[in-house]
Amino acid sequence: MDNSAHDLRDGALNPRGITNATLVGPRSYSFTEWKLAGNAGFEDHLDPVRAPLNEGSLYAERVGIHLPGYKFDEAEEVSSNSTSLTVPGAGIRVFRTVVPLSVPPGLDVSISFRLTAPSNVTFTSAEGYTNQLRALLFVNGYQYGRFNPYIGHQIDFPVPPGVLDYNGDNTIAVTVWSQSVDGAEIKVDWNVDYVHETSFDMNFDGAYLRPGWIEERREYA
Repeated sequence: MDNSAHDLRDGALNPRGITNATLVGPRSYSFTEWKLAGNAGFEDHLDPVRAPLNEGSLYAERVGIHLPGYKFDEAEEVSSNSTSLTVPGAGIRVFRTVVPLSVPPGLDVSISFRLTAPSNVTFTSAEGYTNQLRALLFVNGYQYGRFNPYIGHQIDFPVPPGVLDYNGDNTIAVTVWSQSVDGAEIKVDWNVDYVHETSFDMNFDGAYLRPGWIEERREYA
């Protein structure tokens, strides 16, 4: 359940999750089980640093594909030079890459991510994929962007130092949920918004802010 922008102010007190569900379809639809999976750890959350609202119950989030140090191969690895992510039909894919940064001392560098989908003002998909998608951007395990191109218009997502490691490897993951049988496409780009001289140490040791993958995640596959 996606409460994007509907849980602010008074709505923050509303119950979270699915409170009612109705299945609609012909009687020929038949199944014996319908399972809903919660977040990893349930009420005993496995990531106290990023806190419970950072993750949902997608498979990729439960097993920790978005976290630094994830060791398995369920994610679709993409080159750090690749900007286009595609889902050829309806469904969900998760993509991840690891990108090293090396920002020289004495510089304040503002970095953001830009997410775009096919439209008449962005780009045309060579394969005819649509913009009927929802995407989540994770940076070193932190959910830093929700992208719903046919609903809203936010495309830029700035990420501060500490979440980004300015002098080391950075794990970038994107989950793309195509909501069309015609497939969906999204482009992900880095942008440097500004560069200033500073006396603040942007390369401070922020490893404690970016805890990595742990073995307990495998229990929630």
